[in-house]
Amino acid sequence: MANDYTPYESYRRARTGLRLVPAPEPRLIERQTEDIPLPEAKSYLLSTTDGSIRSVMLPAGNRIEHIHKLVGSSEVNVVRIEDSHLLYADNNSLTDGLSSVADLKGHPAPLAGNLLILGKDESGKTASVRASIDDVASWFTIIRPVFLPVFETLCESQILSTRVIRLDVRIERSIPNVID
Repeated sequence: MANDYTPYESYRRARTGLRLVPAPEPRLIERQTEDIPLPEAKSYLLSTTDGSIRSVMLPAGNRIEHIHKLVGSSEVNVVRIEDSHLLYADNNSLTDGLSSVADLKGHPAPLAGNLLILGKDESGKTASVRASIDDVASWFTIIRPVFLPVFETLCESQILSTRVIRLDVRIERSIPNVID
């Protein structure tokens, strides 16, 4: 007796034990943190403006809100660092009039403003930083312009004076200063 079924119908008939199950409704990360409160997390706040890095505790409550406050922006970019840390930076920090920027080893673009460094656990959620503050500081180079005045000496009728004839610019590079 010949099989009159098309190949698709044969496949469907052979897999009768399968059934579709509706997927659960996706939950926002903010809702998850409210349902299951995370413990306080140790993090580091790097200021590219003054070239310093310090420890800060991220409260157990709504972490996203606190991250936005510490970074100083409602639009935040996230950069993964070595699969165990996250860096949060202002999305719009690279604008005209910057007095300094930070260079992160292995990252293609400079960063500016306040940078928040957090740890990341195996499930991808934020956690306390695992690296020491000195190790994290060594990942960054603060880059800032330094103005060098060039003077001209004037000698007029027995009076010596100087005046600035131009400003040269030198680029200074340093690691962030650790504030305890």
